[in-house]
Parts: sequence; C-alpha cells; structure tokens
Amino acid sequence: LPSKSCLDKYETLAPDGTTTLMLRYIPRRFTEEDVVTGLTKYLAPEAFDYVYVPWPPSSNSNMGFAFVNFAGTTVVRAVLYFMENTNWKADSFSPWLKVQPARKQGLASNLIQHRDDGVNPMKEQSRAGKNAGVRIFRNGVEVPLKVALTWLPSMPADVPSKNTNGSVEPGNSNNNNNSSSNN
Repeated sequence: LPSKSCLDKYETLAPDGTTTLMLRYIPRRFTEEDVVTGLTKYLAPEAFDYVYVPWPPSSNSNMGFAFVNFAGTTVVRAVLYFMENTNWKADSFSPWLKVQPARKQGLASNLIQHRDDGVNPMKEQSRAGKNAGVRIFRNGVEVPLKVALTWLPSMPADVPSKNTNGSVEPGNSNNNNNSSSNN
C-alpha cells in the first residue's frame, strides 16, 4: 500500500467507513470474473469480499459499471490511488476507469439489496455463469450467493463484521469498519 501521507488526500473522497466503491467505465463486455481479475492485479483476493456487475436482461453487455466492497477504508483509498484513471482494456480508445464511493456501503447492505430485489440465487445467471452477476468471497475464496444470504441474520445491516484479515465474519463483534448504509 502507498504511504499514509499519499492516501491522506483521498480522505475527502473516501471518508472513514467507506468500504464499497462503484467502478465506472469498465469495458462493456466485462463479466464479474474479468473485474475480479482486474482487481487481483492490484490487490490480494482477501482485500475484497463482494463484486457485482449489473447486466440488463437479454443484453450482451454489462451496464458499464461494477460495485466492489473492500476490507476497509485504507484499502478503498489505495484503490482510488492505484486504479482511478487506469485503462482496463489496454487500448487508447477506451475510457479511463473512474472510481467513486457507492451509495450502499458494506457487504451486508449490498446483500440485503440483492435479497430485497428478489434475486433467486438458484436461477439468476450472469454471463460468467455465476449467481446474478454477484461474486462473494470469504478469505479470498468464493462463496455462493445463497450461502452469503444466510449470513444476514447475524450481520448488522449497517456495519459488516470483519475478522483480523479483513474478511467478513458474520457474528464477529470485532469490528474495525464503521461504514453506514447509505440508501
């Protein structure tokens, strides 16, 4: 990670508690797997626990953005530092990636959104064959959306619990992340 002094200028963009970012201008053919691959060029897989790439029904391209939840505000600021204005397509004609805080913050708030939108994890499939364009990770290992949705009763909606390495640990009261739901 960059030094704290390098990241300090990102405090206004990502105040304490910011864990979820919206990545804008991702290539329209990217699946969530492509976003995960792009993220792991900069970060360890344990640094994020949620990736969502929305696809309109009956479309061959995504909507041009993705949502990613990270292990904490320091990681978010590093992502802003390293990834803002990068080009994931590696050609000079593609737009540069823009990164900004998402309205919904935290893994639990995003899982609640999928649950409340009626996502059926057994039927919804993304272009990569995963659940509804959503990828959930725990300690860097993918977890099915159906399993992650079962964590909700033990996760506060506004403050996802994190274990010492930054991954979500439902029911763990050791909480270093003071993110809030921002509807």
